[in-house]
Amino acid sequence: MVKEDMFAHKLMAMYERFGKTNRDIYDVWFFLKNNWPINKEIVEQRAGLSFKILLQKCIDIFEKKRRIKLWNLKDPFSHN
Repeated sequence: MVKEDMFAHKLMAMYERFGKTNRDIYDVWFFLKNNWPINKEIVEQRAGLSFKILLQKCIDIFEKKRRIKLWNLKDPFSHN
């Protein structure tokens, strides 16, 4: 499989499995950090969304999880 297809499938795996595996997040970060190209057509076909909208949805999910985590850290009644 070529790099751009691997990146596209890994991005979709991360989106589809948010919260279930951190490995997908690491892999996407690694691909971004190393400037791998991405096959936007694969992403759009699998997501049924434009590439730009899918990326925004991923950002929104990360931001929501980050806010929840920060709130829990500040919550004196949290039992975590």
